[in-house]
Amino acid sequence: MIKNNWPRIKKHLLPRFPRTLFYWRFFLPNQPDYIQFHRKAFIKSLTLSPKPIRGLLNLYSLLLWYGFFAWRNSYRVWSLQHKNLNIQQGISPTHQFFQLLKLSIIYCIPAKNYYQLSLYKHPEKQWLTFVFNHQATYIHAVVSPNISPASSKLMADKHYFSQILAQNNLSAVPTITFIKANATLDKKLLFKQQSFFLKPNKGSRKKGCFALIYSAENQNYYLKGEGINIQGRDKIIAFISSLIKHTDYLIQPLLCNSAKLGNNAAKQDLFTIRLITAIVNNKPEVISAILEVPVARGFIERFIIDCLSGNLTIPKTVNSNNDQSLEKMTELVNRPFSNWEEIKEIALCSHQLCSDIKTVGWDISLTTLGVVILEGNINWALLPHQLEGSIKTFIHNEQIRH
Repeated sequence: MIKNNWPRIKKHLLPRFPRTLFYWRFFLPNQPDYIQFHRKAFIKSLTLSPKPIRGLLNLYSLLLWYGFFAWRNSYRVWSLQHKNLNIQQGISPTHQFFQLLKLSIIYCIPAKNYYQLSLYKHPEKQWLTFVFNHQATYIHAVVSPNISPASSKLMADKHYFSQILAQNNLSAVPTITFIKANATLDKKLLFKQQSFFLKPNKGSRKKGCFALIYSAENQNYYLKGEGINIQGRDKIIAFISSLIKHTDYLIQPLLCNSAKLGNNAAKQDLFTIRLITAIVNNKPEVISAILEVPVARGFIERFIIDCLSGNLTIPKTVNSNNDQSLEKMTELVNRPFSNWEEIKEIALCSHQLCSDIKTVGWDISLTTLGVVILEGNINWALLPHQLEGSIKTFIHNEQIRH
């Protein structure tokens, strides 16, 4: 039992990163709004259920962070990144190292954020105008403190999500088959001489998602996902059967990119728009959007999408993994994204179905079937939406924060 659960136990006993953000000025009066906002997130990290276990584990992670992991993490990140930044920006390795220590020790922020968010371009007093992924759960809990059971179900249950959106004439990914946990898997559900997409009914960030690809050329099937490439019906059945032992799964169509996304788009994995809507003055507004394009070796490149015009730009912080992928990106920039108004409309209408959630992250794709909303997320990733600065409309907008 312990051996099987050791990775999970180790994650709690020896967390390598802090699970919340702590700053000494939280205890001082008359602080700027953004520091008060982070203070609320810190308090939420101690009081959110399950109480008091979550709070104790988060405090424990801070002790380990200050005592050991902050120093190790700062050095490791510095050793990998300092040469490139020194060449590109002329910032000395010594200055970088002490900035990383300050970020890690004083602000309790993992060192990678210094490079990912280009914090070196911002004065230290502006660092907390950003929000960070390791505090995302508590940031979202502060922003949306009173989510109804109906809205929670809509976001958590993907099968229910697609049904409700279809009832409201909104295009979501349809469910071909719903497989209940621990059910006996019927081969006829999978092997129909066509490709499918499999994902858990409850989950996020593409965890547990797989593409079942049918090759008409050799009439064979391939199951592909993160770190998984399985060939052959028997092996595929055995693997999927292990997945559904404790989790409900959905079989959905395998979506393909629209030809509007470029000549090579049809041959690439699905492009995904990460679009954020927020309730401002009692109605949803689009506050941020990025386009994620899968490239070689599982890496992702990102575009910034202007919320009003839909124009695409490459963020200044882009760190392309190869020249070819960057060339593919430049084919799409400096012009409005196709069907942009329709994409915004489907997100805004969907948010009206769960308006007690202040901010929602929507995954949307432009496919051969048209604009399709993949899912909505309460705990959407914060970092990608700050590649060119903090989400000022998010953290500084009183209508969203309160």
